[in-house]
Amino acid sequence: MVRQQSQCATIGLPCEPIVTLSGWMQRHTEAAIAVRMAGRVNGVVGVVGRLAWRQDDSQWEAG
Repeated sequence: MVRQQSQCATIGLPCEPIVTLSGWMQRHTEAAIAVRMAGRVNGVVGVVGRLAWRQDDSQWEAG
């Protein structure tokens, strides 16, 4: 049996599959959904959300 060594260890990167999301989204709720979706990808153990948004629609008010 041949075992493949981890590429991340040989180039000095952390081996934990942590995803970083950065940039702009139109709405706050879209940014939150993107972070949750990234966390559900098979093999991902953590998500760093550095997303900004233009419209804060997190507080919905009934009219």
